[in-house]
Amino acid sequence: MSVALMALAAALVTPVPAQAAADPPVIRTSAGWVRGETTAEGRQFLGIPYAEPPVGKLRWKQPRPVRPWQGVRTAQDFGNTCVQGASWDPGYEEPSHTEDCLDLNVYVPEGVASRAVLVWFHGGGLTAGAGQDVVPDTFARQTGTVVVTVNYRLGAMGFLATTGLDGEARDGVSGNFGMLDQQAALRWVRANIGRFGGDPGRVTIAGESAGGRSVCTQLASPTAKGLFRAGIIQSGAYGDCGARPHGTAVAQGADFAQKLGCTDLACLRAKPAAEILAAQSAFDWAPVVGGDFLPRQPEEAFARGRPRACRS
Repeated sequence: MSVALMALAAALVTPVPAQAAADPPVIRTSAGWVRGETTAEGRQFLGIPYAEPPVGKLRWKQPRPVRPWQGVRTAQDFGNTCVQGASWDPGYEEPSHTEDCLDLNVYVPEGVASRAVLVWFHGGGLTAGAGQDVVPDTFARQTGTVVVTVNYRLGAMGFLATTGLDGEARDGVSGNFGMLDQQAALRWVRANIGRFGGDPGRVTIAGESAGGRSVCTQLASPTAKGLFRAGIIQSGAYGDCGARPHGTAVAQGADFAQKLGCTDLACLRAKPAAEILAAQSAFDWAPVVGGDFLPRQPEEAFARGRPRACRS
């Protein structure tokens, strides 16, 4: 975590006195109990699912609320890394073919409740990376901030647009599944972070590289309204925040399907994740403009003075 981000986040919080914490800590979320662990830096809860696994018929569907579970779920290990392969970005060379990956991690410093919250979106070109790439436990302790890191769908799994998928979308525009995952995680934060000592009214989203691009996009998305109050963009150029035109994205999706030998969604959904991953490298995977999630390009939204997602 950079010094610049630490300074920005530190300005958002007021130091609070420390207090003893249970070991191991157990907290009830809206879907069930989770058991984390106490470390030298505070408490942490790893691999908490925030949405149903997007597998089978749910591949390329909007994220759905996670189903409640019985008993106490252990939250002491990171969840699965979303589907990704060898990347130009160092550290992302190891492939993953796991679609059950919509998890988040919560880092809680000791002390009283109502702390500011920082939600971190990882980088990786929207084709690689995971929430576990940054372990902000020291940052959380030093700034008195509850920090959440998020997994979201990547590459073709997160950003495929086709005419068939358009037909399944309420607004007729597909291709923003990874961005919608981020919003699902933010809704989880709004509903649950108070139980971890965070203030749902003081949520800041932040990210670097593709995570910074994600923040820029979420700032321009009307469907993110009320989910956060501010955004921090690192290593994400303003001009790199543009989304793919809908027609371009659908044309790319048709070429991608043809490369896989598919003519319909049933064929695409039946393809193993490894084949999807092998076919995606020649294509551009990014958000799509034109639907409810992103009615206009972020640059245009900002020029009109309409990045209102952070306002309640």
